[in-house]
Amino acid sequence: GMPMTGGGPNAMDAPLSYAPGVLLDSVTVHRGITPVSVAQQSIGGSFQVETRQAGFADSEDWQLHGDVTAFAGSNADSSGVFTGLYAGNNQHRLRLAGMDERGDDYRFAGGEVEPGEYQRSRFELGYAFDIGGHSGSLDIIRNETGDAGTPALPMDIRYFDSNFTRLAYGVRQGQGNWRIKWQNTDIEHVMTNYHLRQPPADLARWRSTLATARANDAGLYYEHAGASLLWRVGVDMHEGLHDAVISNPNNPAFMMVNFNDAESRIAGLFVETETALDERNRLDAGVRVNRVAMDSGTVAFAGMMGPMAANATVLRDDFNNNDRDHVDHNFDVVLKWHYRLAEQWRFSTELGRKMRSASYQERYLWIPMESTGGLADGFTYIGNRDLDAEAAHELNLGLEWNDGRSYIAPRIFYRDVDNYIQGTPVVANPADPVVTAALMLANMMSGQPPLQFNNVDATLYGLDIDWHSRLNQQIGLRGVISMVRGERDDIDDNLYRVSPDHASVALDYHWQRVISTLEVVGYRKQNRVSATNNEQQTAGYGLINVSLFYPLSDDLAIYAGIDNLFDREYAHHLSGSNRVAGSDVAVGERLPGMGRNAWLRINWQF
Repeated sequence: GMPMTGGGPNAMDAPLSYAPGVLLDSVTVHRGITPVSVAQQSIGGSFQVETRQAGFADSEDWQLHGDVTAFAGSNADSSGVFTGLYAGNNQHRLRLAGMDERGDDYRFAGGEVEPGEYQRSRFELGYAFDIGGHSGSLDIIRNETGDAGTPALPMDIRYFDSNFTRLAYGVRQGQGNWRIKWQNTDIEHVMTNYHLRQPPADLARWRSTLATARANDAGLYYEHAGASLLWRVGVDMHEGLHDAVISNPNNPAFMMVNFNDAESRIAGLFVETETALDERNRLDAGVRVNRVAMDSGTVAFAGMMGPMAANATVLRDDFNNNDRDHVDHNFDVVLKWHYRLAEQWRFSTELGRKMRSASYQERYLWIPMESTGGLADGFTYIGNRDLDAEAAHELNLGLEWNDGRSYIAPRIFYRDVDNYIQGTPVVANPADPVVTAALMLANMMSGQPPLQFNNVDATLYGLDIDWHSRLNQQIGLRGVISMVRGERDDIDDNLYRVSPDHASVALDYHWQRVISTLEVVGYRKQNRVSATNNEQQTAGYGLINVSLFYPLSDDLAIYAGIDNLFDREYAHHLSGSNRVAGSDVAVGERLPGMGRNAWLRINWQF
């Protein structure tokens, strides 16, 4: 329900890591162009996740109930438990919840991926009220991730301590509704390259990184719903601060400031309407203006000697002695027209302009490293303080047919992006000491030249189809098809790291209260790769998954299944490259997907 700020410069705590599947209450997908009210910066589609909450009771009498879910998987010997206790009446509700999960190295047909172990705990305390048109809530959440392997990255997680405090208040006045929301984020994170994986033989290459993130997100919104017109207006802000310092436990003198007070401040204003023009036509429109201000403190290092220190000095001084302040004024506009052709047919057209400013990694990574927000491709990158904001101009055309039993909704899109941000190879320039220092330092650290985040021009286009059909009372079919093409416009090349064509088909069988599902997932080979980035092609593959939902009673239910039923060995094109020596996966190879995994989840409500 709020924007998520990660604490790891390599996105080890990606947004969905804060909403594990066992905690999910709903996921809302905004297909096509995201409405301006949903997110401050969003190019393409987006989704909103809500975790489990307690509902209000129907009377003034207080009631106590609970929810327990236990789950386990055969692959990686994973297991966990979630427990929630809820108390409340028709005006107040209290929630106390906790979760613990853990697992080991995961297996694939060719062996094990190491290190793959993980452990995570979560604690929640919440209160909400709804009295006489006034509503509010307070939520305190703590996530504790312990030792967790990340073999696609140069380090593994020692711990993540993440704290979130959320406040919300709303007032209903006739057809209007005021809401105010605020969230504070406080994250501390340590990662190393020696405590889970085979440590470097050279003690001078042992590394530990302490990273912190602090953020505040807030918004004030008003919504008015009339007979044929709904409109929203809102102001929202984000303020984030990131630090990361690298050390060597074998050398107290060694220190490198990866990020120092890397700050981003976003202030936004939006207006949005949904208008029913007549019985057949609906028009949705929205405008957003964002001011994005970024800055960084000075960086430093110590304990390095020789050519490495000399080149690092050039990069440090260039970063510290030049302007690090940057301000973007971004403007979004979205226009959607929905036309009902007939009782069962609907046509939609979407036009939009969306903008995104650079991340702090893309702008302030001053020395060749892999702190790239999770690209995990094995390359070192350097930032670019002069990056312009991406500006995407998009057209979506959609058709929908729904007769109550069957549904199909194909959609095509075309997106032209000015100033698309992508890593591009650093080209040698003997006349530029900064470029020379970056190349020499990258070769000493990783043995290959770095990439730099730069603005290029790009086009993305494709189609997706969502469909389902109820064949009879017992059998239903559903599926998704997705195809994306990404091309550089400034040169003749494909975009880097674009998902291959894929499709899924699921057969659902209902027998009394039991639902069983057979799912087939297929990915084509990806041979449309970036020659500029030396991107490697990947093979296509297909997987079969089966699952079962069996409600034993109104209070007790069993979910079970087997993913990758035939233990197929595969690697997704967007998987990271293995960085761990001594594993069953060669260093530099794409990490394989998980092999056969039989899983079980039991839910008891009382």
